[in-house]
Amino acid sequence: FRRLVLSDVRAAPGWYAGILARRLWATVAQRKLAPWALRDGSSIEPRRAPNEGAIDTYYAMATPVDWLGFGPWRLELPLVLFWGPTALLVLLFLAGRRAPPLRASASRLGPGLLVLLCLGAGGLGLPVLFTTAGGLETEAFAVVYFLGFALLVDEVVRCFSTRAAGLPAG
Repeated sequence: FRRLVLSDVRAAPGWYAGILARRLWATVAQRKLAPWALRDGSSIEPRRAPNEGAIDTYYAMATPVDWLGFGPWRLELPLVLFWGPTALLVLLFLAGRRAPPLRASASRLGPGLLVLLCLGAGGLGLPVLFTTAGGLETEAFAVVYFLGFALLVDEVVRCFSTRAAGLPAG
């Protein structure tokens, strides 16, 4: 089996690169969790093709990462609340490299973004190189978004506390 797979990859590397790119996008974008029950009537995107097998079952094995619970209460969050703060963090860093008033923030955010990058790279191995069929492994990538949210909150608190104390930015 291994020999057949490697033969196919060697014969058509573009085909395999396409598979890896689709898996990367499915993992980073959390595509299966894009539907929001309040808006779409469903929380998990149904499988699109027979070759996706029982992936919907795997996503239903545990509470999806976009659901929060406390006691009997449950709340599904829109997916943008996961990757949005991390995207904003990256944009703040990039803007800070060009805009002098944000330079101090950019220099503080750099090390945190490096940690975020390492965490993300580590979280991509199983779902991208092996399979996205196990929903739990794909959803585990959301830890990157939780850390991105925490880093953004930390920077916002730092900025407001610096201003409240009357200190210069930085």
